[in-house]
This record gives sequence, C-alpha cells and structure tokens, in this order.
Amino acid sequence: MVECGVATKLNEYSFEYPGDLKTKYHLKHPEMCLVVDEVGCNISQRGDGHVRGTKFCCEIGSIPQNKALHNDRHFTCLGFTALSGEPVLCVVIIAGINESYEVEVGIDTDAPIIGDPSDSNYLEINRGVGKLFPCGPECKFNGKTIPALVRWSPTGSITSEILRDCLATLDHHEIFDRKDSKKPFLLLDGHGSRFELAFLEYVTNKAHPWMVCQGVPYGTSLWQVADSSEQNGSFKSALSHIKMEILKKRLDMMMDNPCILATDIIPIVNYAWRESFANVNTNQKAIADRGWNPLNYNLLTSKQIIPTMTESESMELQSMMKSHPINSTQQSSTVSVTNGHGSSTNTMMLSIHTTSLSDLTDDGLEMNYDPQFIKPIPSTVVSLKDKLNFKTGRSAHVARALLHESDILEAREQNQKSAIKGKEAKEKLDKAKKLTAMLNFRSFGCKIGEDSLQARLKMAKNKSMEEAKIVQKKNDKIMKRKLQFDELQTKIRSENLPLEKLSLAQLKILCMYKKKDSDRISISKLKRSELLALWLEWRHRHDVVDVNGIAVNPPLANNCDDGIGTGTGTGTTIMIVDDDNVDDISDEDMNMIIV
Repeated sequence: MVECGVATKLNEYSFEYPGDLKTKYHLKHPEMCLVVDEVGCNISQRGDGHVRGTKFCCEIGSIPQNKALHNDRHFTCLGFTALSGEPVLCVVIIAGINESYEVEVGIDTDAPIIGDPSDSNYLEINRGVGKLFPCGPECKFNGKTIPALVRWSPTGSITSEILRDCLATLDHHEIFDRKDSKKPFLLLDGHGSRFELAFLEYVTNKAHPWMVCQGVPYGTSLWQVADSSEQNGSFKSALSHIKMEILKKRLDMMMDNPCILATDIIPIVNYAWRESFANVNTNQKAIADRGWNPLNYNLLTSKQIIPTMTESESMELQSMMKSHPINSTQQSSTVSVTNGHGSSTNTMMLSIHTTSLSDLTDDGLEMNYDPQFIKPIPSTVVSLKDKLNFKTGRSAHVARALLHESDILEAREQNQKSAIKGKEAKEKLDKAKKLTAMLNFRSFGCKIGEDSLQARLKMAKNKSMEEAKIVQKKNDKIMKRKLQFDELQTKIRSENLPLEKLSLAQLKILCMYKKKDSDRISISKLKRSELLALWLEWRHRHDVVDVNGIAVNPPLANNCDDGIGTGTGTGTTIMIVDDDNVDDISDEDMNMIIV
C-alpha cells in the first residue's frame, strides 16, 4: 500500500487510531483500495436450510413442511468493495456456454409492462430498476455510475479473463486518480485465476498499472472482508430468503410448473446485494474488524490467531498494545461467596498464580490454595511414581502411544526446520508446472506483479518447449515405423511372401504402423493368429500423417495382389503412439527380419 501511494508509514507508533494496538501505518486513500472475493450460488434450494427469524404457521405438535426446488443453475457473485466501505462493482458469472440476453438482464414477472413488444424501443423503456428487465445492481462511486458486469463460464466460476474484464471495466469508467504515481490497490486470495497470463499482463501494463496483492494463503476466512457475516453471510441468507419467496408466490398463483428459472438470477442477486454488499455501514464494520481501515493490526487480536502465536510473537503483540496487558503470571479475581439462600455473604479478592507446565514438575513447588474452596491433600497419600504401572496392560499401551505421539511431533518440527534450509523458493518456482499462490507468496511475497508475470511467461515458454519436444518425438516415432513398414513391404513384394509366411515380429510391424489412438488393443499381447486377423482388418486404412497433418507415406497404387494392401488417400488423420508395454523394434532386429 505504501509502495503504490495509498498509505504512508509513520516514524513511530501512533495511538490516534481506533483499536487496541498501536500502528505505524496511515491509510490516505481508502477509496483507491479494493477487496473482493467470490460467492458461489445456485438457484437450487438444496442445502439452503432455515432462514433465521422466519416463522411458519402450522398445526400444534406438527412440523411445517415447505416445497423446495432442486433444479441446478450455478452462478457466482463478486462484490468489489472499497476500503471506505462503498460498493464499487457487482459481477455476476453464470454457468453456461450459450449466452442469453434475457438471462443477463433478468426478468421481473412482478414488474409492469410498458408499451408493446412490437415497439422499436420496447427493450429500452422496460429496462432498469423496478421494470420488466431490471439488470444487475448499479454502483455509484466517485461520482460515476458503474453498471453490473455479467459474464459466462462453463462452470460459473471465475477465470483470469473475467477478472481482467472486471478491472478493465473500472478503468473504462475512470474512477481512480493515478496522478502522482498512485496506483489502485487490489487485495485477492490465492485462486489460480490470479496467476494466469491474461490477468498478469493487464495489471502490469504501464497504461493502466495496478498494485495487486494476495493475502496469506492460509486462514483466508479471517482476513478476507467478503468472507465476513456482513457480506458473504448476509448475501447467502438473503439469497435463501428471496428464493423461498419466489417459489411461494408462484405456488400461490397455481402456476403449471412453479420453479426458479435462469432469468430469475439477476432479480435474486439484486435483492441479496441490497441486503449485503450495498450496506456501507456493515461493510465498514467488516473492514475495521479485519484491520484494513484503519490499518491497526486488529486481526492480531482475534481469538483464533492468538493461540497460534509463538512466545516471541506474543511478546511483540504485547509491546504493540496501547495499554499494558495484565501480567499473565498473576491475576486477581473477585470471587463472590453466597449462602444457601442465594444471598451474598462476603466478597474477597482471590489471588491466582498461574505457572508453566515445567513448574508443576518441580519437587519443591507448593501450590497456593484456600482450604475454604479446595480440600487439603490427605496425609495418607504416598508417592505415586512407585505405585503406577507403566509396564503392562492398558496403561503401558497408553504410555507408549503418548511417547510415540511426542516423537512424531518432534520429527515434524525437525522436518519443518530442514525444509526452511532447503532449496530457494525461486528454484521451486522454476520447477513448478504452475504458478500457485503459495509459490508466489514464498518467492515474491504478497505482491502479484511484474515478477509474477515474468515467472509465468517463463513457465509458459518451458511448457511450449516441452510440448514441442513431445510432438517431435511422436513424429520421429511415426517416421521410424514408416521406414520399417516400407522396408518390410519391399521385402514381401520382392520375395512374394504370402501372409501365412509372415513372422510374429513382421506382423507386429504391419499392425503397429496402422494402429490408431482409438484402438484399445495391446499388440504386444496378441498371438500370431490374432495379429494376422487384425492386419486383414486394418490393412486398407488410410495413410499415416504426422501431428501437423502432413502425409508421411505417399499414396501407392491400390494393388493388393501381394496380400499387403496399403490403401490410399490422406482424408483421416492418424496419430501413432507408443503401444502398451512395447518398445520399438531395434534396427538390428529389423535387419534380421528383412534379410
């Protein structure tokens, strides 16, 4: 954020921002910082569950039963939100290949119809909020009105091209001020679409540069604003509610086939959007809870994160607290003691001394306790170390299991330390087939930019070279088999060999040359009689061509008097690949067959 000019780093910790922790960062331009994540949706009501607060009327002692639809149509909603809390762009991705205009604009069956379908401006006058064709949610941001972006993908999920189009839409409306070398900031998770060429090339283009960062690849539900109950949770809840209302209304109207259609997706999104992403106040709360505005490390105070901290990290967190934390070694609590009638008889201050696990094993340790609350230890108790049995029975099994678990944990810690000393992250990146979130995070940190693009281009180049080698290897294989086939043909014609005189190896040469990819036959496992029958079936197949469609065996005369038969024409593309468990016949073996 500091690098792209939307935040500044202070020289000393500041106390002026809300929250329990001091911070060195000041967010100057929250309107230039965007957060976004996908919300997967479906028009099916399977798994929607009960919407909180919904009441149903039914007979006493019975359970209300409602109809639910299970017809699937997946779609994804993305809500681009500025760190100021304002919604910036709504994106809807619908599952499908054939794009449909009426699905993209939606159809609101409750809206009045204006004009006649034969009117030239029928679509225009019936398009907008509250009309027959409502279209997706519009966002007003920085004085600009940004319409919803609707895209299609086979599965209804995000792709690199769609993510690029989202940023291109924002740049088209010129909502960001890139003066003074400022760049808009975008925070994303580690989905694979962020590391494909289409997106990387766009964000690194000097004509419209973006500062894109990925959050840590773990614990995404903690730091992502879209995963909050204010956005994702509210959206899903509203989605379930509006689907239930649509179905109920159509059942009440006694429609022939009451169901939720693809044309209902946009009206459904409009309702759910108003209840979630469009609410600036709840957006600001979700952003502040995660420490994004203000930039006050508020996420570090999460109850889910504090237990995972190391001792040094805990000490660093305490040093960042605005007020001195309570000493963990001694805490005072007020304990109220009541009599049997529930009235308070006396109140006292109880000092509780907490000790570490290692302290509990000291021989000279005497625990502090008040006899009023804890019974004293009987004098008849003897040392247990001489009485406990750890050699036989179940106690021995438990002891061995505990020791085994301890050894496993120790080994894991050692492996983690060894992994850190392993290969450089960039070496791992070079060997990786795909640029993933974790590899990018280890190699280049949170930034997704020029370095990520160059690494991805290098991978694409290496992949192209590997594919070219594979193609060349296949072509070489085809040419080698063609050579063996032609030499064998020449030998058969010159010596006038009948088919029944051909050896097993010779029949394999003939059949391997004519074999197609679609032939699920292992020639190496066939007997001579089976190979002969197979050759009689395959001998009239078209000539073999290489992967580029170029014939490697020119047409010969269609003369089958010799019993071989080569066939003519180049209409069918045949790719010869390695047969199962069969190596090519060596040149020496080939010479023996021909001679």
